Amino acid sequence: MKKDIALEDLRSRLDFLDKLISEADRQLKQSPPGRLRIQRQGNSVVYYVVPDIKGNKDHNGQRLDNTDRLLISSLAQKGYIRNVQRYAKAEANAIRKLLNTYPKTTVEDALTGVSKDRHKLLKPVALSDEDYVRQWLAKPYTPKGFSETDPNFKTLKGDRVRSKSEQIIADRLYINDIPYRYECPVMVCNKLFHPDFSVLKVRERKVIYWEHCGIMDKQSYADGHRNSR
Repeated sequence: MKKDIALEDLRSRLDFLDKLISEADRQLKQSPPGRLRIQRQGNSVVYYVVPDIKGNKDHNGQRLDNTDRLLISSLAQKGYIRNVQRYAKAEANAIRKLLNTYPKTTVEDALTGVSKDRHKLLKPVALSDEDYVRQWLAKPYTPKGFSETDPNFKTLKGDRVRSKSEQIIADRLYINDIPYRYECPVMVCNKLFHPDFSVLKVRERKVIYWEHCGIMDKQSYADGHRNSR
């Protein structure tokens, strides 16, 4: 369900932010004291290190020698890491609040409990992943087709494919519940192609085209692929 995917994404993002905050803490502890102040004087850039002690009233700081590039870079990086940490904490807090208030039901659940007879009368505005996959697989298409001399390999799904390697690919997709269509036509720049596999990326509702190119060492096969570009 979309809700589960959204929650998974939020938790993954929160885990990333928490690790980022911890790493920022580590780097800040190893950083030199003070913060960097940069001032332009004509065509020159002047660098200062300002004490970052609480209650410090020295806002100008001590001028740094331009030859001390390592200290200047380290202080600049320290300022950046501080900003990263601040933004990460703010985002992490917002995600935690959202997770605590995230509803148990979403728009995809509007069809939950609806009888089959009523469901037939409805045109859903937000499909569940299961319904989206079902509709995608049910769309009719005309495959490339086979000649009498073409090899005949059958997949677990019941498709006929052209090679043992394609059979293995199709079976692995099927076993792992990854929706696919075999040699489904697609138009690219007004030219018709039949990619070996059209694989549905359910989470993003996008199709990935997988051309196996299994026997490129066969000249006629390789020439056919080059000519189809």
